[in-house]
Amino acid sequence: MQKYLAMLEPRNDMLADVEGFIFEATNLMEAKSLMEEKDLSEYEVYVQSLNSVWLHHPERRNKTH
Repeated sequence: MQKYLAMLEPRNDMLADVEGFIFEATNLMEAKSLMEEKDLSEYEVYVQSLNSVWLHHPERRNKTH
């Protein structure tokens, strides 16, 4: 099992807070399907592996050493 981050960005209110939560899934396809099972139609939903979030952080992305 890997940990995934789901970020929920409100579609109708750009000033509203972005919400998020961490959950577990076996792979990205399962993580996405778990989010599709929920009624999140009022949100743009982004799902990413926590490992990927760490590796793609701007301060780490271009690091050479």
